[in-house]
Amino acid sequence: MSAKRRIYDFICAFFVFSIILLSFALLSGEGLLEDAVVWEGEKSTLYIFGTEIVFEENLAGVMHELLTFNDIVFGSGFSESLYKCFEFAREYVSDGICGAYNVAKAVVGAA
Repeated sequence: MSAKRRIYDFICAFFVFSIILLSFALLSGEGLLEDAVVWEGEKSTLYIFGTEIVFEENLAGVMHELLTFNDIVFGSGFSESLYKCFEFAREYVSDGICGAYNVAKAVVGAA
């Protein structure tokens, strides 16, 4: 891969990241540079533009219990269907990100 191509890719990625970051800042009304992202390790809490995100410490165990409970309530095979829905959503988001990246490449002129 040529150096020119790598520079174009970097500019595109930076352009997309800047748009997303500025959108978050404008929507939240928080300052872009002052306390925009804060991590509190003791409580496993992340603050992004004033929005609190709390991470579950035992996420794998909780997800297993939830899927097991869903199979009991809704019948066997429900967890497999739920997994397929999550997989579809993941691919849909991935395609959206790829589309945004290709639009940014066209805007920068790398395409």
